[in-house]
Amino acid sequence: MNLELYLQNSNDGTVYNIADVAEQVQITNSINGEAGKLTCTLQKDPNNVLKLANGSIISFIVDKVGMFYGYVFKIGTDADQNYQITCYDQMRYLKNNEVYTTANMTASDIFAKVCQDFGLKYNVKVPTSFIPEPYLYDKKTLYQVIERGMQLANINDKAQYFIKDEFGTLTWSELSYEKTNVQLGDGSMLTSYQYEKSIDDNTYNQIKLYRDNDTTGRRDTWIVKDSDNIKRWGLLQYLEKADNDVNEAQIRQSAENYLKVYNSEKETLKLTAEGIKELQAGKGIKFVLPVEGIDKWMWIKSATHTFTKYTHTMDLEVEI
Repeated sequence: MNLELYLQNSNDGTVYNIADVAEQVQITNSINGEAGKLTCTLQKDPNNVLKLANGSIISFIVDKVGMFYGYVFKIGTDADQNYQITCYDQMRYLKNNEVYTTANMTASDIFAKVCQDFGLKYNVKVPTSFIPEPYLYDKKTLYQVIERGMQLANINDKAQYFIKDEFGTLTWSELSYEKTNVQLGDGSMLTSYQYEKSIDDNTYNQIKLYRDNDTTGRRDTWIVKDSDNIKRWGLLQYLEKADNDVNEAQIRQSAENYLKVYNSEKETLKLTAEGIKELQAGKGIKFVLPVEGIDKWMWIKSATHTFTKYTHTMDLEVEI
């Protein structure tokens, strides 16, 4: 396994190959809006040649595959004068606050505009078709601006869009577009796992949309529900204000779409296995575990890869 870890000093542009002094490199990424992160401990430099500075570019390459490209955000030292560095990819810059008004743009157009405005390198793999209603974002993070359009597009396009940094490029994609040829499970490098079915997070069996009626002075409501699942789980209601510029049929269809997305148990799996470089957040894998009755496609919500000079392991959280 060939590890390359390069650091380009943000003050003078000097490039260092620091792979030989990195005791362990760990990278984490997800599709929940958090920035991808690289952490490592660098052995003490006896010649004091290595110069670190926040903002320095860091790139990590394994067997010629780009695993991480980002920037140093934290520099620490310990009693032995070893360095600890924490680096984030471009997703970190989506924490910036701004005031935005969006109109006549699809969700992926909003993503592209935000990236253009803040000088972030980006790519749209799977453009969206749904156009959210005009909206004012007052002092919201850039990710919140992108996320609202994404969530609405997920419901109305019946899709699962996400964004993440792919080696220096913020990428808009959709889960079904990201299937791999990898199968995990019995006899395939799996070390340990935890499997869970839950109705505790983002599961709803009744959808209630409402809108104030300026003519009657009352509040109109539209409700769709799954009575069988209400009996089974109790009432789990999702409430949201309907758009002002859509008709009743569109509102009811939107409520039906919400119910299709949210009215189910969420199956998640946490697993530890031998590392596979391709398996990053957003990728789809086939998981087969007969003892749990599982033979399904799953998508990686978050991935942590840990490298030493001789080993590569991964911890994945996946969801059906």
